[in-house]
Amino acid sequence: MADISITLFIESTTHSVEELLSVIEVPSTCGWRKGTARGKTNKVFVTDSWAITAKRHTSEDVDEIEKANNSAVDELLNKIRGHESGFTEMARYGVAGLRISIVSELLPPCILSADRLRQISVLGVDLEVEIAAA
Repeated sequence: MADISITLFIESTTHSVEELLSVIEVPSTCGWRKGTARGKTNKVFVTDSWAITAKRHTSEDVDEIEKANNSAVDELLNKIRGHESGFTEMARYGVAGLRISIVSELLPPCILSADRLRQISVLGVDLEVEIAAA
């Protein structure tokens, strides 16, 4: 099975999670508050974070992985639709990105259409792609 995780995020040192949410107006599915220990290392971060994530699990078929990846990206772009200006405003005050993580035995390509790239570009975020062997 291939695992796909797509996360649209903002990390900010100047705005709280509540402030990010009030401007973006889309509830986060994950995130953290400044000073909270996170992850396996319990590292304490100096940022607040707002993030939405979409996950997919699919077969080890290149075409199925591409379909699942695009489906997850589309899910996030649909969630933020109509709220792009608020997201873009907050993205200017921190680190913002769209992280694509694919864990698969095949190490498949990550192919995004020009239309999807335009929608991502409007948000003013970095695009991070991580493809790892299972």
